[in-house]
Amino acid sequence: MPMKRTQLESKVLDYIERYSLILPEEIIVVGVSGGADSVCLLHILAKHGKKLGAKLHVAHLNHLLRGAESEADAKYVSSLASSLGIPVTIDKQNVAAYRIERNCSTEEAAREVRYTFFGRVAKEIGATNVEFRFGFDGYIWEDVDGPGATSVTSDGAGDLEVGFKWRLWEEAGWTPQTAVIAGTTLPTGAAALSSERFDPSVRVACAHTLSETLGLGYNVAANWSTQEDAVGDRDTKASVAYTVVLGVALTDELGTFVEFFGEAPTGRGKPANSIDGGFTYALADNLQIDVLGGVGLSEAADDWFVGAGLVWRLPE
Repeated sequence: MPMKRTQLESKVLDYIERYSLILPEEIIVVGVSGGADSVCLLHILAKHGKKLGAKLHVAHLNHLLRGAESEADAKYVSSLASSLGIPVTIDKQNVAAYRIERNCSTEEAAREVRYTFFGRVAKEIGATNVEFRFGFDGYIWEDVDGPGATSVTSDGAGDLEVGFKWRLWEEAGWTPQTAVIAGTTLPTGAAALSSERFDPSVRVACAHTLSETLGLGYNVAANWSTQEDAVGDRDTKASVAYTVVLGVALTDELGTFVEFFGEAPTGRGKPANSIDGGFTYALADNLQIDVLGGVGLSEAADDWFVGAGLVWRLPE
């Protein structure tokens, strides 16, 4: 049965979802002072944490500025977190002494001390902006035109890929959500389909939220790929790749997309540009299936292709 939301809960959750502030399986440090605003936020995140797919950790810093009241706030936050079943870190820092040392205002001193504390807690509990990634080209069937009217058909498992995604910053206004994705292939595929080398890639990926149901993603990458030439020698060549994708959320689980992508060699050779479209379906918060089909737009691209994939985000 769907969980009822208050108007305030809806506003907070819609904002989180619209700007992708919380990703599945992320560890979120929730700073709770004991005041009404932070306590309200904690209650909303705790109530809807399962749907958001986030793991919460409460952090409270006693600034030692209000004597017994500060101690009471720390005890209240600790008790509240325990009642919600959320782990909590409580610490204290002499903000008055820090203000004198830094020769700044009390507000500035408190802010600097508090942010340092939040950063330390995030590091200690493993909250991070780095996401490790594992990929698999899956089962591949291809038919390549040869000299004259001949063709060569190959099928089998493709290579594995390992890497990481480092989120640089979240979306804010016209500034897109931005991340760096780097990795390398592992030569594990069938002989006719594997590069038989470690081929690295580096990609800068950006995303914009255009509306509650419409998103735009784009990226540019430097790729190195190894292929066999006409005489059987393997050569690794560099290329520059791009992708632009427009996604539409049809329901909470079902989405559709259209994507333009291409790759241009840095040396001799022609660019390969293609277009595809397809559907995504979320089976769970951390499990999604994709199906797609597309055609080539230039001579060097594949004439046509179809595919299906599975995206599984492992729990931390």
